[in-house]
Amino acid sequence: MFRRLSTLIALLVFSAAIHAATGLADVRKQVESSLSVTGSIDITPTGEVVAHALDQPGKLPKGIVDMVARIAPQWKFEPVALQGNAVSRSAMSLLFVAKKREDGQLALELRSASFHNPLPQARPSLDRKTYRLPKYPHSMVKAGISVSGTVYLVARYDRSGRILDIRAEQVNLRTIGTEVHMAQWREAFTQSCLAAVKRWAFVVPAGVFPEGEDSAAGRIPVSFSMHDNREPAYGQWQAYIPGPRASIPWMDGTSLAQSAPDALAPGAFYSGDTQRRLLTPLSGG
Repeated sequence: MFRRLSTLIALLVFSAAIHAATGLADVRKQVESSLSVTGSIDITPTGEVVAHALDQPGKLPKGIVDMVARIAPQWKFEPVALQGNAVSRSAMSLLFVAKKREDGQLALELRSASFHNPLPQARPSLDRKTYRLPKYPHSMVKAGISVSGTVYLVARYDRSGRILDIRAEQVNLRTIGTEVHMAQWREAFTQSCLAAVKRWAFVVPAGVFPEGEDSAAGRIPVSFSMHDNREPAYGQWQAYIPGPRASIPWMDGTSLAQSAPDALAPGAFYSGDTQRRLLTPLSGG
């Protein structure tokens, strides 16, 4: 597993020559490889994990399966009322990251995770009549710049489905460049998203809006690629350069703030009011 990871990271670093000839030493140190894993966990009313299951475990490295088996039973979540049920089943998305250390070895960690309550049949969703994916930035097309990456948007909307605010929480790139170039690419992707968002709206069914709240929030990961490159297949690693995570004041103290965005797969809306709050460290204990 680690030999293939080393090769993947080396290939991404080597591709830097296409974009810049010098000044990339510090950027190379930022390159990571990630593996997204999905599954479910069963949680008691008091927050203990009694069972977990990974989707398609046969496609995952054995080391990843063993790591989840070791740390998942150590997690403890914020207690919730289950209306007489013994346990609740929550969906989980996990992001494992491997990074090359200065000694040449690879360090593996569970970097981030997202845990969601089972969603009701009627739930807030993006209105497909207004939802159009952001376009690849025209300025980059005109300049012949081929860059791929993912923008993790966070949106706040009211009871009518009108978007009150939307921000780019993080932008990860799968193409390496100088710090200046990568900042420009992240900004171009962000602006493309914000331009598209002006036409978006949510469908908010009656009875599912958080009680006593005038607004709700959720995450929307958006993937960009010049040549429509496919996302890696489940169980495959992907090399990338992580972007800084922005501070969003209205997220402070919410369940969204307790989880990282980059564990989520692009192309879907993740409602913040379904988030389960983890009380113990992600690494267990």
